[in-house]
Amino acid sequence: MQFRKALDRIENEDVDGLDEIVYLMKIIRDSGIYNELKRAFKINLHLYNLEGLCSGEISQSKVYSQAKETLGVLFPESGCIIRFYYVQKMYTLIELRYYMTVQRELDKEDLRIIYSSGLDKSLIQGLNEFDNGLEYPEPTLEFFQKLKMVKWENDDTKKFANNLRLLKNEFAYPGFSFVKYFRLSAIEDTFINFIGCCSAVNQERYYLSKKDIITGYKTSLKLLNTDIAHYIVQNTRNEPNRGYLVCDSCNGYYKLQIEESPDDFTSECECGGKLKYKEKLTSAEIQTIN
Repeated sequence: MQFRKALDRIENEDVDGLDEIVYLMKIIRDSGIYNELKRAFKINLHLYNLEGLCSGEISQSKVYSQAKETLGVLFPESGCIIRFYYVQKMYTLIELRYYMTVQRELDKEDLRIIYSSGLDKSLIQGLNEFDNGLEYPEPTLEFFQKLKMVKWENDDTKKFANNLRLLKNEFAYPGFSFVKYFRLSAIEDTFINFIGCCSAVNQERYYLSKKDIITGYKTSLKLLNTDIAHYIVQNTRNEPNRGYLVCDSCNGYYKLQIEESPDDFTSECECGGKLKYKEKLTSAEIQTIN
């Protein structure tokens, strides 16, 4: 019933880009990407303790540290939208999409790549054009100060966003599956609103408009449809070091690719020797191998 009402209300809206968003939602649903996202979420329910084991990797992101310093972790300013939690959910969605490619639990090296890749600033500054190959500047403390003050333009915009959310959930989490994936849906919604607020600040505004909401959806849907792992490697030349399999007999070695782990291989080399995993090769080992 809610979906039907939301669809009727959306059909009565006259907002540039809205028809494209509805079309893209259907494309993403039919492509199976939402199903892959749900599998990634189920496997990674624990996700990552952002302030714990991986703090060293996370500290490489100026976006993360500046956002945390400026936005705060508690409730937003009265009537405002953004707090630091919204930035965290951006990284969560990136991590989930990254997992959808590599199909294994992410380790510190993966997180180092994600947080140092610059994808965060590309999303914040480039929005739905984050993949255009441009080098975007780091968001400043002033940017986050402005972001902290963004509010809804009016109640009509808020209702518009809610109707789009209901529509998206029906495509992505039909029926009772929404209950199972409520947290995942909330991650998406938070990211969409975060990007929408970034869109507003990029245009020197302090209110979130319907156009900004559309930009948030365009960015979210494009992100889900982008192979983030290979995008990061291709655009930053910052490839994760997955380690090496080295033969103890012929000294040959194989460098693991981004989606591979040692468990994917047998322990025996073609020459009959034993393969051993090494995270790194020393210069002496490389000379011996060569």
